[in-house]
Amino acid sequence: MIKIVTKKAFILCLCCALILCACGNAEEQKKSDLKKVILYNMEKIDEVSDPVSSNPYDYTKNEYYRNIVDLGKDAVPVLEEMYLGGELTGLHAFISAIAISEITDSDIEFSTADEFFTKWIGR
Repeated sequence: MIKIVTKKAFILCLCCALILCACGNAEEQKKSDLKKVILYNMEKIDEVSDPVSSNPYDYTKNEYYRNIVDLGKDAVPVLEEMYLGGELTGLHAFISAIAISEITDSDIEFSTADEFFTKWIGR
């Protein structure tokens, strides 16, 4: 009797572990997919924007920026991670700061991406 209960408990634990792994993999896949969408749209923003503009907000006046914002709150931790990991720098970092600010209705005032993320992460 104890062997049967032990077997059932082992099988139950194994099933739970497999389910948890699948959930973790699904979450990582979602983050990876969001990252690809963000990078694609950042590239497109570069293509459609006036390259001589020094105003970062000029780069938000297109459908590709909208695509990033329309990803919603799921995109926020991905944008944070990409910035902190050095994947978004310069103009792209600033655009990501503007996007996070818009997605979250943040009232953080900033003049650089570094300033935004310092305040954002420290909030």
